[in-house]
Amino acid sequence: MASITFDSLRLNRCVLEIKHPQSYLYWDNCGKCILDIISKTEGKFDFKELRGGQECVLKTDDSPFTEFSFGYQRTILASQNLHNINFFKKYVPILFDSVKQNLDIKKLSRIGFRLWFIHKTDSEDDASSIINKSSIFDIAVTRFEGFGSEIKASDPIIIISDGSEKIRVSLNAAHRQSDYIINPKDKETEEFSPKYCLLIDLDFYIEDAPPVDTDLSEFMGKCYNKVKSNISHIINSPRQ
Repeated sequence: MASITFDSLRLNRCVLEIKHPQSYLYWDNCGKCILDIISKTEGKFDFKELRGGQECVLKTDDSPFTEFSFGYQRTILASQNLHNINFFKKYVPILFDSVKQNLDIKKLSRIGFRLWFIHKTDSEDDASSIINKSSIFDIAVTRFEGFGSEIKASDPIIIISDGSEKIRVSLNAAHRQSDYIINPKDKETEEFSPKYCLLIDLDFYIEDAPPVDTDLSEFMGKCYNKVKSNISHIINSPRQ
């Protein structure tokens, strides 16, 4: 099997979530915030709905499967089927700055940037084989032989710390009917939604009151570059 490279992966889903407590104190400014976003994005984002009376939702035609929402506890930009994160780096500063100013956000409790990369395989077994051969999630199987003869690790997760930042890494064998992969609507989106694939789920996050003026474009760019520089080595490293 050929080595998996960063260029062979597809960015199936990308989500930036910012949690901010107590912004409900200024919830009456949500309409002002919507008009501000429409103005600052020159109409690229427009109001869609007030979801459950708690979240204002905006959509854009600039990127497929994209939704921006903000409420009194969190702000989220979510998109699917992206070739890179340039769209996020362009709009996140505009969108969140507007929310921050209009809701007078003084404190953050968490910043999370989550990336789902996929690598097409011929079957779920092929995806599982890649995970097993990489030995990323090796377990001492001999310890469990008394319970049965077939031992598998399901949805293994690794948490990595880098100063104030943490990274949650999970690898899964996925299929189109799973919660992760959406059904393709045309040939252009089919490459992002194969019938079977290896799913690489990476969640970068900062907790414990990150600064409200955190440079989000810089944070996202750093996270993305870490994936670009390291993911091939992690997946293709042989069993030791």
